[in-house]
Amino acid sequence: MITIQTNLSKHLIAIIIAILQVSPLLFVAIYYNIGITDLSSKILYAGIIFCATPALIIHLDYYLEDRHKKVTISKNNISIDRRGKVFTYPLENLTKVTVVGSKSIEGFARIFFATEPYYYAELEFTDGIKLHVTCLLFGDYINVQKALPRKYIWRIYDKFSLLPTYKY
Repeated sequence: MITIQTNLSKHLIAIIIAILQVSPLLFVAIYYNIGITDLSSKILYAGIIFCATPALIIHLDYYLEDRHKKVTISKNNISIDRRGKVFTYPLENLTKVTVVGSKSIEGFARIFFATEPYYYAELEFTDGIKLHVTCLLFGDYINVQKALPRKYIWRIYDKFSLLPTYKY
């Protein structure tokens, strides 16, 4: 049985990755002693905002969705505890697991944007129910493969549709 839920380390890892993405721009600003009045500083700070804002939006959305959620995957079922209400679904009714995220989540590509470490998994069942589990619960992508049967996992590499539409 595997139980997954958000914890502080997953948030810290996401924040560290975002800081590493923005750090070259911050280094340039500090090294050249760029203030806030000249044109180059405005371009530099616009670049920092451009790089960091999408990751902050995705992280906030994932956090608000998963902050009260705990997922337990056993041999036969998937149980989702959301604010004390437990939803249990048989694993045999699972038809497909679609993982939406960047190709870099598998570790084969470099991370260029702060949004690339984020992904979510959409679990589809035979009765039409779709559940979303984000990377703040799973952590590394490898944990998706450990937790769920591999025969159901599909991958979609799309850097721009990382905000799922939650239906439950």
